[in-house]
Amino acid sequence: MPAIPWPADEVPEDVLAANGWRITSGDTPAVDKGYRIVKVEAVEWEQIVKHVTFAKAQAEIEAGRQDLAWRTALRDAMHAGGSATRLAGAAGVSRERVYQIRDGRR
Repeated sequence: MPAIPWPADEVPEDVLAANGWRITSGDTPAVDKGYRIVKVEAVEWEQIVKHVTFAKAQAEIEAGRQDLAWRTALRDAMHAGGSATRLAGAAGVSRERVYQIRDGRR
């Protein structure tokens, strides 16, 4: 089950129900490192798929932002006179890849 944002003032059953899940145990939720852990079962697959599809789209957007930041940093470092060999080692890529990024060849 994916992580679900859980406002502190919300009842667990209501939050889970709004996201397509139902608590299956009558136990008090366990708390582990700031997370409430409960046993659940899926009851509304369409809602669950919508939730994970949205989370996936957000993760892809963030991955794109991080990739752009990474390529920009490498490109700027090369234009500032950085060593392709050292930058490649720091980035975990080949020297050739560093030159591709520097030149905007994706």
